[in-house]
Amino acid sequence: MQKSLAGRLVVCGDFNMSLDLPSRASKRMRAARTRYANLLAAHQLFDVWRLLHPGETGHSFFSTAHNVYSRIDYMFMKGDALTQVRNYYIGPITWSDHAPTILCIAEAYDSCGRAPWRLNESLLSRPEIREEIQTALSNYFRENSSEEISEGVLWQAHKAVVRGILIKWARLKKQRADHRLSLLHQITIADESHKRLRTEASLSQITDLRRQLIELDKLDYTWVSRRLKARCYIYSNKASRMLANKLKAKMGKARIPQILDGEGQLKHQPRQIAECFARYYASLYNLSTEPDVHQPTLQDIFPFLNSLHLPQLSD
Repeated sequence: MQKSLAGRLVVCGDFNMSLDLPSRASKRMRAARTRYANLLAAHQLFDVWRLLHPGETGHSFFSTAHNVYSRIDYMFMKGDALTQVRNYYIGPITWSDHAPTILCIAEAYDSCGRAPWRLNESLLSRPEIREEIQTALSNYFRENSSEEISEGVLWQAHKAVVRGILIKWARLKKQRADHRLSLLHQITIADESHKRLRTEASLSQITDLRRQLIELDKLDYTWVSRRLKARCYIYSNKASRMLANKLKAKMGKARIPQILDGEGQLKHQPRQIAECFARYYASLYNLSTEPDVHQPTLQDIFPFLNSLHLPQLSD
């Protein structure tokens, strides 16, 4: 996979080969490593992690079948872009057999501002939150309904009450984030322990921690999926950016780059391609210009259409 960042090329992915050879590497492994290094040198690409962590042993993949750790996930950059690199580290192996590799590159601009607050609809699935909202709304309308306050003001102000309760319960998100960080910390410790011990107990411990992390992340996946479905439902048939992106992709696939005209000549220019289609359909439908072709009448057309058994709308 190739990523372009402000004109800089980053080649990253799972290369299924390690540049860090073991001490007892075979001749075949050394020859493959040499070819790999020559290929990188020919394109002036550098292993960013190795430059930032000389002499260290890093692992991004664990083979359960062979009980072996290795580093086969890489990010390569050219030398003139290395000054933009701020950090590059390998995270713990969690729900996949590969560890995440994180490359931090300096921003070209300073971002500012905060995203607007948005309701996390999953909060409404908790009965204690729904009960608190119902109680608060009952008290609000009972205490504030009077002739001095218009119905419009009363209705608009109640939204602030509900939003305040939901923001208060947003602490659940922070608690879940803290729990997730704790699990990642435990996974990191268990991963280091398993690299040293390679026992069934250490493998069982890290597998259980990864399972807990997956179950915790499922809550976020459910919320994101629900929001995505709602967004697709709202903008499905509206003239929005979502529809424009869908149509743009279809237009790219439907584009005709070249066509053979009636004389067998290849046409590439869009105007010439359009003229070929125009001439074709003109000859197809303008039958009156062909004196030797039978001109269909209504007596010919209706029996033909009835014989096709086309689907019809019911009464």
